[in-house]
Amino acid sequence: MSPKPRNRDRLWVYLLSIGLFVGIALLALLVTRGYAVDWDSFAIQKRGVIVLKSDPDAAVITLDGKRLDKRTNARLSLAANTYQVTVQAPGRIPWQREIGLDPGEAVIEEIVLFPESPPRTAVTKRPVERFAISPDGHRAAAVVRESKAPRRQLQMLDIGGSGSGSERFGIRLNAVPSRIAVNDEGFVLAENAGRIAVYAPSGKRVARISGGAGGLVGDKLVFQRKSRVIETDRSGGNARTLASSPRRWTSTDRRTYVLDRSGKVIGIAPGAKGVPVGGTDAIAAITAIGPDVVQTAGRDGSFGIIRGDTFKSIAAEGGSGVRATLSPDGAFVAYRTSRELRLFEWRTGADRLITSLTTPPDRIVALPGGRYVLYRRGVELHAMARDGSNDRTVTSRIGSEPAMFALDRIFAKDSRTGRLVRIDLAK
Repeated sequence: MSPKPRNRDRLWVYLLSIGLFVGIALLALLVTRGYAVDWDSFAIQKRGVIVLKSDPDAAVITLDGKRLDKRTNARLSLAANTYQVTVQAPGRIPWQREIGLDPGEAVIEEIVLFPESPPRTAVTKRPVERFAISPDGHRAAAVVRESKAPRRQLQMLDIGGSGSGSERFGIRLNAVPSRIAVNDEGFVLAENAGRIAVYAPSGKRVARISGGAGGLVGDKLVFQRKSRVIETDRSGGNARTLASSPRRWTSTDRRTYVLDRSGKVIGIAPGAKGVPVGGTDAIAAITAIGPDVVQTAGRDGSFGIIRGDTFKSIAAEGGSGVRATLSPDGAFVAYRTSRELRLFEWRTGADRLITSLTTPPDRIVALPGGRYVLYRRGVELHAMARDGSNDRTVTSRIGSEPAMFALDRIFAKDSRTGRLVRIDLAK
């Protein structure tokens, strides 16, 4: 046989080997760059990425009914498609969602796996008639029932740390106050029948004055007597008039806000002169909703928020019917109208629809970071992701409007025992 055909065969084998090597290397490079081969169409497609972050972590991932070896916080490189995803852990409510993944898209889900039976810690030993929590969530004031009816007692408790109530003082009451409040320092205000009493952290009564709608503002006491809004020391001395015959007024932990006759809001720090809040030229109503946070309703039906001396108009309508709260980190305003539950980001001004409503919830709050919104409906407390998915009942037996600070600090009256309890959704 002539050597020429043999050399030609070797050349073809050599070229095929090089071509195969280059093809495999190119395919491997494309895979590392996030591409995949669709063997049905023999097309090369850009893959997408799903990252599931969960608290607690290392939870089980199920994709289209198939349990994966990877756990949460891992990176899942997948072909563009729609997937049914479930994340679950022992003793936790499963998280489920349909995730659509486009070529080259990265989807990141931050998931809280709520406990099926969240622990409750009793703050009071006896049933409560009324309670208040300090703005920092570390102190509570509660009117409790004594064993011999109709006796009542005003208690102030430290509720930091584990959350169980360490009683600082108890005061016998002749009547249940119509309103109580406690500040971060531990001063307690009790208001009833046009009289206001203020108690120091030691339990000593430091003031008893005539007036109504009082508030502890910094180191001052603010209240209304007849047509005047008055500021005094917490002992009731050194009085000064903040406003005469205002249209409306309200107080927060840090400021008093007065709505004057022109429709402008004036912010007054303790012991200081009033400063007009910019942009509030046509306000019809103001309501305190948190530490130094005020909700406004405009004459045109708009709704807005004042934080400190800054005003932002949020919605063009529904002002008088909106209920809003500020997230504990101050980054988000969760609010509901008669038809919608929405989330407003304070820094960027982004306003997003969470879900449409058939029955408005009684109480809402956005968690720090805005990932979830908690809301109360009847005796149930729900959690909903910011995109409206995974609406879950996370606990029940809520017998009062809860005070919510974070997943591990929710205070409410237990509907079965009547006690003030701390509910921990983070355990």
